[in-house]
Amino acid sequence: MVEFQIILFIYMLAGIIAKKAKLVSEKGASDIAALMMNIILPCMVLGAFTSKMASSMWKELGVALLCAVFGQAVCIAFAFALYKRVPEYRRGVVRYGTMTSNYSFLGMPSCQVAYGAEGILLASVTQIIYRITTWTIGVPTVAGSTARKKGSAIKLIFHPCMVALFIGVIYMLVPFEAPVFLINAIKGIGNCSTPFCMIYVGFVMADIKWNKEVIGPLAIYSLLRLIIMPAVVFAGLYLFRVEPVIIGVTVLQTAMPAPSTSAVFAGQYGKDSRFAGQMVFVTTALSLVTTPLVVSAMNSILGL
Repeated sequence: MVEFQIILFIYMLAGIIAKKAKLVSEKGASDIAALMMNIILPCMVLGAFTSKMASSMWKELGVALLCAVFGQAVCIAFAFALYKRVPEYRRGVVRYGTMTSNYSFLGMPSCQVAYGAEGILLASVTQIIYRITTWTIGVPTVAGSTARKKGSAIKLIFHPCMVALFIGVIYMLVPFEAPVFLINAIKGIGNCSTPFCMIYVGFVMADIKWNKEVIGPLAIYSLLRLIIMPAVVFAGLYLFRVEPVIIGVTVLQTAMPAPSTSAVFAGQYGKDSRFAGQMVFVTTALSLVTTPLVVSAMNSILGL
């Protein structure tokens, strides 16, 4: 599991080196962000919906989806209950980083490592909930007043990632399957999202100047993101005696570090992209320790 976090840091280091060495200009970084937002991320979203499920799994998957809804509700509640005194240019960024996590780039492989084939299946399906949150609540939260001032709030509905989400849900419900080559092409483009997003975070990190002002907010955010919210979600699901593996997958997805898309969205909408990059960097670093501890503690309590 630790290997995946290390790989992400290597991607991020590549971005830092490229920016420091001036191999990428500000315009180049902006163009890469646009490429991710309009092509790569939509393909990643669509690729998550291309698998057809066996009928015998629908009950378990239904329970997993409900648990994911509960987990997201907890995170969203924390996101909007807190940060009222945070400056507007940063508030949407930190709220987005609270309501969602790196559920895809780190969450999927982490669930596979911790819970095997069943874990990756449940994680794949429950991502529907996380993606819906990202593209219906998350992005508008980051955009904030920027969207209203530019008249782009309605455009968010027709964002390429939202369109991909709608197409993906419809595809899961229809009785036919798309050609294998088309699915592989979509997934292949979507798989570029992990290195591209983390390299972009590296671009942002290259310009970050650390100061005492951000240490306190980052410490509080990290504690909330990696420990407190996963503990609350675990307690709620444990009280309802949910299937152990479903609990594990749901909590593990909640315990992931800040989403790497935080910096992408912040840059896209003129928000505090540097703080977003710091959120990703710090929580990803801390997750090297917290993620194995969370899995070990859960498995001990659940008897897995």
